[in-house]
Amino acid sequence: MAKKKSRGAGPRAAGPKPVASANPTENVRSTAAAGSPKAGAPTPEVRREARAKPTARGPSGFFMGFEVPWQKLLAARVAIFLVLACDAVLQIGHAPRYGTGFNVAQLPGFDAIAPGTVAYEVGQLLTGYCLALAAFGVATRFVVPIAALLYGWLYFGSQVDGYQHHYLVFIMLVVASFVPWERPAGAVGDTPVRSWALRLFLVQLGIVYFWTAVAKLDGAWLDGSTLGRQMTGGLRSMVDSTIGIKAASVSVPLVELVLAGTVWFKRTSFIAAPLGILLHCGIVAMGLEIGLFAYLMLACYLLVIPDSLYRFIATDKPGPLAELMAKPSWRVAGAAMGIGFALFAFLRLEHARPVGIVAAVGYAAIVWRTWRTEGTPRIAIGLAHIAAMLLWIGIDRLGGVAIDYYRFKGSMEKRFGDKAVSEAAYARLVEIAPEDGNAHYQYAKVLLDANKGDAALVELRAAQRYEKTKARSFLLEARYLAGLGKVAEAKAAAIAGAQAEPSSSEARTLVETLSNAQAPTPPAPDEPDAP
Repeated sequence: MAKKKSRGAGPRAAGPKPVASANPTENVRSTAAAGSPKAGAPTPEVRREARAKPTARGPSGFFMGFEVPWQKLLAARVAIFLVLACDAVLQIGHAPRYGTGFNVAQLPGFDAIAPGTVAYEVGQLLTGYCLALAAFGVATRFVVPIAALLYGWLYFGSQVDGYQHHYLVFIMLVVASFVPWERPAGAVGDTPVRSWALRLFLVQLGIVYFWTAVAKLDGAWLDGSTLGRQMTGGLRSMVDSTIGIKAASVSVPLVELVLAGTVWFKRTSFIAAPLGILLHCGIVAMGLEIGLFAYLMLACYLLVIPDSLYRFIATDKPGPLAELMAKPSWRVAGAAMGIGFALFAFLRLEHARPVGIVAAVGYAAIVWRTWRTEGTPRIAIGLAHIAAMLLWIGIDRLGGVAIDYYRFKGSMEKRFGDKAVSEAAYARLVEIAPEDGNAHYQYAKVLLDANKGDAALVELRAAQRYEKTKARSFLLEARYLAGLGKVAEAKAAAIAGAQAEPSSSEARTLVETLSNAQAPTPPAPDEPDAP
């Protein structure tokens, strides 16, 4: 017996127990993160202890005893924070709508600190950066609360983009600030992680479903008219040929009521998961303009899918990717800083480079703190910094964020602000989108207003090359030339416009007017230039 006791005491004294806790400070990193990967590899005994339910060693109850497999938490962390990071960067295109001189805040007192154009762009860039780090499990106790504060400030400070789902996302981020998102020491796929905040996260989803169901209990929704206006295309045809739009309208609040009572309860997850996933896939198919909210809800359902599925695919040891990310490396930490600065050359948003410097300072602070508390920083920290920079660039290029930003800025400044700033915005727009005919056309209009006719003609000719079926750039050129007394050249431009767009009555009228040597009428006002 004495031998057994002395032999069993050694491993327990050698390091912390691999039991995941709801308290982030108790989630001690493995010794591999401190510089000894082999020493941190979990033994079979450690894995058995990690899989054991920690109920006897910790609090229990509806909130305090809630736990999920580590692999489930990991999947949700990556999906939820990446979707939110992408959504934050996509919103930057709307930044010029903020700070136009008139603002109504969501809450009293927020008008004084409401974001303007620059502050909104900077806030969303920093939010996207923090959430990208969170997706990699880097400094989540700091970056998630920072993202929540920034999100709340941007949302509650203005009603320009005030939708109810923003309120829900803010609450999600606040609750997520208390979730132990980082890998516990010695954790494998099915290691239980306990967190009251995760339970509250799911309860909040249930409250949202209940409220949205109650909000739909009115005649305009139940008779199918509201859903009928929102549902178009192939999805509408499928609904019309099966249950009908009225039955679909009645079924939606019923499904939401079922989800309100099942989404937060493990025993009913086999009901909530398929229902919720189908509901939000339907919303995605409808193409409702609510940002990436439907995708965010689908990401949240990674927390609703039954634990048994995750335990079925769980492994007894960390995978190759997890082992790589946990390895310590000063080379990667230094290279990530250099690569981050090199990626500045590809940033197109107006204030992205100064914000990138701030992000680099934050990254350096994380590396320094990791070195002081854990030792050599993990590879995951450097890769997270690079991924955040790439996210800024990738979302801009794929989503046309910078194009929307400069188009909005040029239009808003032309109507409400400084026309010189508007001219500079359109100049930048045609620089980053040289094949955008509308950009050249709008830039030409601003140049004509500034009495820069020769430069405007260059932009009009460019617009004509890329808008081959539109008459407007030809007609604007014709009116400008007619104003200079060049009637023959003006008539030729008008005829070219009529040929480009034969259905344009304005073009035919202008050709007739110039043929009769009359002064052309002023052009009709254009639609506001917005994405």
